[in-house]
Amino acid sequence: DECKVVLAGVIAASRKTLTKKGEAMAYFKLEDINSAVEVLVFPRSFLQFGSRVADDSLIVVEGRLARNEEEYRVFAERIRPLAEVLADRASSGTKKPTPRAGEEKLFIKLPFYSRDLSGADRVKQVLKRFPGKVPVYLYFEPDKKVIRAKEDLWVEICRELEQEIIDTWGPDSLKIQA
Repeated sequence: DECKVVLAGVIAASRKTLTKKGEAMAYFKLEDINSAVEVLVFPRSFLQFGSRVADDSLIVVEGRLARNEEEYRVFAERIRPLAEVLADRASSGTKKPTPRAGEEKLFIKLPFYSRDLSGADRVKQVLKRFPGKVPVYLYFEPDKKVIRAKEDLWVEICRELEQEIIDTWGPDSLKIQA
């Protein structure tokens, strides 16, 4: 099972190579302050974005997350300089979408108070790895409060996201409503 992800970080240990067919491709570690993941740039994507693969470059990778046993890999579909992405976000005056009746919603039951900043940071970390259009509702169990997450924390529901939520906050923490 694969799902769409958007990740930002620094390129480390990049290698450019040729496939058996003689086509250029690359792979590298994308690192942030918490972790690293291997990113593969296959020939089709390499033709467009290969020039952006250089050690110590700050980038944003859009791609598909795949899991092989205990190892994760990202198959890059788009690579952009982080500065370009930040500039685009700063200049865009786009209207925020609102959920329509009948669409999916993701509810996460959290065992901490809504004012718990470290808990909120962990929620943001998890959700930002799976960007999408499904609204997320956070239920803070101790103060019995429901908050709809901001649009930049909406997700694409996939097996990896569901498993991470369950592993982090327990088997009763996840509910998907259609």
